Amino acid sequence: MYIVGHCYIAESSGVFPSELPSTTGIGALMLPDYVNCHNWGYDNYAILTGCDGMLVRAHLITDWVVHFGSSFTSPRLRRGWAYRRLKLSASFYEEFFSRAYAEGVSKSPVPKDSKRGFSHSMMEYAIDSALCRRGWFDSRFEVGTNMALQALNLHTVKKSLCKLCIPLDEGTDLEIELASYANRLRMARDPEDFALLAAARKFGLIVSTESADFVRQYISHLLEEVDNNEIEAVCHECAEAVSNLCKWPEDAAL
Repeated sequence: MYIVGHCYIAESSGVFPSELPSTTGIGALMLPDYVNCHNWGYDNYAILTGCDGMLVRAHLITDWVVHFGSSFTSPRLRRGWAYRRLKLSASFYEEFFSRAYAEGVSKSPVPKDSKRGFSHSMMEYAIDSALCRRGWFDSRFEVGTNMALQALNLHTVKKSLCKLCIPLDEGTDLEIELASYANRLRMARDPEDFALLAAARKFGLIVSTESADFVRQYISHLLEEVDNNEIEAVCHECAEAVSNLCKWPEDAAL
């Protein structure tokens, strides 16, 4: 799941002040994506406290549920919605990469992700697209983008990691990740582009509006098979878990 999906679920959970996850809290909410701390976070989310800690926790809980289901047990079993429905996107795995190369949005026809990695990720991006096509994030787009860009400051992010005791993944070049994230935010023409451009990068395409439009075609195909009721049910499952496992500090200054 990506920016719009996480904002929608955090706001739907009822834990956070209205629209905070999509505005002043968006940097903390999306921090796990650009510091790549998910594996650490799945085991340690309960130690995260304070306002920023709750936003990071909400992100981790949402990703856990969509991948592994609402049972927080070990070992992690791929029983979440994204894995249960990945056959839909697996059906066009080879075609996606060969067409991307043929249409000039990729420099190689060789897949840059495994079939399982590609397929479950596409299902997650479809959640964001479905929410965007409803217009949910439209009124938040300008301020959300600006707030997210402000948060992508190397010093600020390092300070947040230190404050929250979150380790940076050894294979992550934070400066490169932040620059890439910021570039995609600036390139986005609308809220749906957030996820489409992220997909382009993840799957090794040239990051451009053309590649976003290419990905959009396949997302549209998925959304012909997955209706809004199913998307809403997944979001509700995630929001309920966030509501149960996060608590906004009573003394928080808004």
